[in-house]
Amino acid sequence: MSRRRPVWRGLVGLLVGFGGAVVTLAAIDQLGDGRTATPLRRGPLDIEGYCSRDDDMIAMLIAPDPYGWQCVGYRGGVWDTYDVDADGVCHWQYGDRSYAVLVVPNDTVGWACFSGG
Repeated sequence: MSRRRPVWRGLVGLLVGFGGAVVTLAAIDQLGDGRTATPLRRGPLDIEGYCSRDDDMIAMLIAPDPYGWQCVGYRGGVWDTYDVDADGVCHWQYGDRSYAVLVVPNDTVGWACFSGG
């Protein structure tokens, strides 16, 4: 009888370990990593709002394409310009898990923010 206890304990340990693995995998499957099978369209980029968050900066289109946006103006009392990063605008508007997609090619305002996917 004393020889069966180590075997029984080993089997119980295996069952508990296996059960824990199944529960963990099921939780990961249910909760996921925050991404959805279909990306959620959040909305257009607020480029003007993104630029104006820095002092007196404004959005200016310096090239006639979707990548031609810059923030320009006085920042900290000094004239400054920097390129608008579409993903950066989406992160600012909707959080770190959002990203920009050019949904209308060659349109200067053809960007949209998505999350998930």
